[in-house]
Amino acid sequence: MSEAELLTQSHFQILLYHAWELGKLLNRLKPMIGHGNWLPWLNRAFPNLHTRRAQRCMLLAALNPNATNVSQLQIESVRKLSLSYVPEKERPEHKGNIKLPRLVSFTNIVNEFNRIEYRHTSGLQLVDFDEAREELREIYKFLQWLYGDTRENPFDADIAICR
Repeated sequence: MSEAELLTQSHFQILLYHAWELGKLLNRLKPMIGHGNWLPWLNRAFPNLHTRRAQRCMLLAALNPNATNVSQLQIESVRKLSLSYVPEKERPEHKGNIKLPRLVSFTNIVNEFNRIEYRHTSGLQLVDFDEAREELREIYKFLQWLYGDTRENPFDADIAICR
């Protein structure tokens, strides 16, 4: 296993060197080819080189303008290039796939309340409490039920109307 790891590392260093050199070459040539001619030229000049692979090599070179050898390449740029060789994760299709609905959350209501409270207490925008009373009537009924101040669930009334 150790021997295989060393061989893999050696092959990767060779790949890295060639990708970096190709990227430097393509970055020098691109301005000379001219706007709108790059992709057709690239496909003619390098018919076996996929456009996306060429872009990754060019990015590797562009992110390492001062490097003079492979050992000086920034680790993050090497990782970006390396990840392009990892096969995409297989996602088996499950029989009867269903989309689960979004879970109910009142966090957005709480966050909005906190924003309104801050704007009011800091004087940025005062709350019109008469307007608030009118707009929040249904929420008030819900909160009364939620905290046990009334037995009438306002959501039950909506369900009955829908039936």
